[in-house]
Amino acid sequence: MALAITTKPAAPVLTVPEFCAHARLPDDTPDAVYIASILDAVTAWLAGPNGWLGRSLIAQTLTLTVPLNVVVGFVGPMIADAMTGVVLPRPPVIDVESVAVLDGAGAATTIPQAQYSTHEGADGMTRLVLAPGFQMPTIDRAPAWLRTVYRAGYGAAGTDVDAGIRHAMLMAAMRLYAGRGDPSVTLGSDPMLAELFKPYAGWSGR
Repeated sequence: MALAITTKPAAPVLTVPEFCAHARLPDDTPDAVYIASILDAVTAWLAGPNGWLGRSLIAQTLTLTVPLNVVVGFVGPMIADAMTGVVLPRPPVIDVESVAVLDGAGAATTIPQAQYSTHEGADGMTRLVLAPGFQMPTIDRAPAWLRTVYRAGYGAAGTDVDAGIRHAMLMAAMRLYAGRGDPSVTLGSDPMLAELFKPYAGWSGR
């Protein structure tokens, strides 16, 4: 399975003024550039290509490519009604832009929208499901792959992201800001931050 971010988020989740308000710093703080780098680091840790949170925050376009033989089974956790499909990692999923079958030479056959649907399970994961009776396109060269292009995220603006995630990100940024120069201050090993983000952690497919 391969997952790539094909269109990056167009806006930051948090801004320097938002951090300054949280930290009770003046808007014209001389640390503005440093704070911006901290916010970038926290965002990358959570929602980068291998983000710890396993979620998309600002809307972005993702491309998932999986071997076609997994479509008849499933990728990821099974959902309650036993429906199977391909998990679309990095939720929340906004919409699916295209689905195609690729052969071993890279030739793509687009699957009509009527031939697939998406379903969200109780675990919060969205799955792509091919319609009953789906007819496999003619493959000139094996192996075959299923390529799904979809958009995921809470919205186009930072304020669209869940308030709990934004607050936890501010707390994480504060830890780094207050502990600058201290190599013992890290994000991944901080139990308090892990608890703050735990309700939002999703299955990442990694």
